[in-house]
Amino acid sequence: MGTRTRANWHYGQRCRAGPTETELFRASNPAGSEGEERYLAGVPMHRLGTPDEIAAAIQFLLSGNAGFITGQTLFIDGGASIGRALL
Repeated sequence: MGTRTRANWHYGQRCRAGPTETELFRASNPAGSEGEERYLAGVPMHRLGTPDEIAAAIQFLLSGNAGFITGQTLFIDGGASIGRALL
């Protein structure tokens, strides 16, 4: 079972990742492009996440340190899920 699948399956926990700097993202949104800026406009931290940041959150949820956490959705999105209006 893959990490993403396991993170979604483990006690009903969900991980919702925001715009992440990957080869696929960069293929259609080069650095400095209008596409990148559109994504970043909705991210209060005004940067892309990294695959390592997403993996670290999933790793935490799969660890014993998260043993008492159940049925939660963890938004790993630099604040995009709350929007810019709340800052």
